[in-house]
Amino acid sequence: MHSMIQKATATPEKARGRPAAFDTEAVVARAVPVFWRCGYKATSLAELEQELGVNRSTLYNSFGGKEGLYRAAVEAYLNDVGTLLFKPLKQGTRGLEDLVAFTDRHRQSLTDPAIPPGCMLVNAMVTGEAPEAIEQYLRSFRDVVEAALERAAALGEVSPNRHSGLASVFLTSTLGINLAAKSGMATDQL
Repeated sequence: MHSMIQKATATPEKARGRPAAFDTEAVVARAVPVFWRCGYKATSLAELEQELGVNRSTLYNSFGGKEGLYRAAVEAYLNDVGTLLFKPLKQGTRGLEDLVAFTDRHRQSLTDPAIPPGCMLVNAMVTGEAPEAIEQYLRSFRDVVEAALERAAALGEVSPNRHSGLASVFLTSTLGINLAAKSGMATDQL
């Protein structure tokens, strides 16, 4: 999950106008944890300017404003979650062991102090932000969990006719753990 909160390699300039070495990917990467911590509505343009090291006009010129930057940050987050958490679960071969490995990766991300608490999109569910991205996230999450449980059924680890119900339980539990992390539950309790 560290790529979700990576720092830009270029130092932001304080000169007038757009910096010569403006890196939109780096700005988006730095925006992810800001929106993750605060959400779209609670994040001010002044906070984005300070955290990202770019001025308001650059945000509007490059992203169309705060909303465009938020969409880019959500897309970057979805890509990272897809690569770091969902892809190994979808492409695994070990059934229940793949779910255990997912749970271990998830726990590591929740207990890493460098990563904001919870899940950016689960946090957005609470505030009603990014409904399309949330729908995509939930659909992708369910798909990869069901794929792992189908492999587990093929390996004889779970009943073949129960993997859909188990997927719902796994999904709900994971989302609840993300909410608990966001609400400040101690990491040793997660």
